[in-house]
Amino acid sequence: MRSAQATDDDLRRAFAAIDRHDIPDEAAGELINAIARSPRAPELLPELSRSLRGTRSPGRAILLIRALRRNGGLPGIVPDLLRISEGSDWDPERQAWAVAVSTIAQHAAATGDAALLERLGDLAEDPGLTDDDVAWVRKCLAKAEPGSGR
Repeated sequence: MRSAQATDDDLRRAFAAIDRHDIPDEAAGELINAIARSPRAPELLPELSRSLRGTRSPGRAILLIRALRRNGGLPGIVPDLLRISEGSDWDPERQAWAVAVSTIAQHAAATGDAALLERLGDLAEDPGLTDDDVAWVRKCLAKAEPGSGR
């Protein structure tokens, strides 16, 4: 799909492919990146958000989060990021989790959202996290705190 010349049918097919779990992540990633670079990306935020809610692939989730963040869709996916930050069976290595936590912290810092910072603080106390996971949450929180220079 050439992002600058994509028709509505091209985009429908691209999203159908992204949402199918039987195609390789690499192929889905190419489509996500093409959509994210498209001049139409801002109008496609609802579809990107829907794909994020439906994915069970850490790689796709990461690319979708980045595409949404890059194109102004971050406020609309905070609930999805919080869901991912709670952990899931499809992200056993916590790759998408790490991106979600970092993105939540960045959003909280940019908006001054104390409730999100509190949620991250609570997450850092989760007994189910490894020491490395807790360190990541604390690092993200430190960058998001007022006066941290971010």
